[in-house]
Amino acid sequence: MALTADYNGLTVGISQDFALVILSSMIMVIQVAAIGYAVLPRRLRIFNKALFASDAAAEFREAHKKAFGRDLAKEFNEGYPDMGTGRFSEMLSYKDWYQFNCDQRTHHNYLELLPLYLVLMVSSGF
Repeated sequence: MALTADYNGLTVGISQDFALVILSSMIMVIQVAAIGYAVLPRRLRIFNKALFASDAAAEFREAHKKAFGRDLAKEFNEGYPDMGTGRFSEMLSYKDWYQFNCDQRTHHNYLELLPLYLVLMVSSGF
C-alpha cells in the first residue's frame, strides 16, 4: 500500500517501505554525531590546561591577550577553534597531532559526504 498525494495534477506516491529509508537516514545522522563525539576525548587529552599554561604556549597566550584582552590559559577552550591544522597544533607532538588529525578527518569526511548520501538515499527510495 502506498501513500499518495495530488499536487495540482502531479501525483506523488510513497510506499510504506519508505519508512526504512527514513530510518536509515536517521541512523546515519546519529552515526556522524557519534563519530564527532568520539573525537572529543582525544581533543580533551591533547589540548589540556597544562598545554596552554606551558612555556610552549607563551607566544599564543601573549598574542591572545593582546588581541582579546584575556588570558588564554584562564580561558581554557579545549583547543578551539583549532581543528588540527591551526596555531595551537604547532605545540603538539607529532604523534598527538597525527592521531588527532586522523580522528578529525574521519569525522569531517563523513560529515562532508552525508548530505550527498542522504539526498541519494531519499531520492532512490521513492
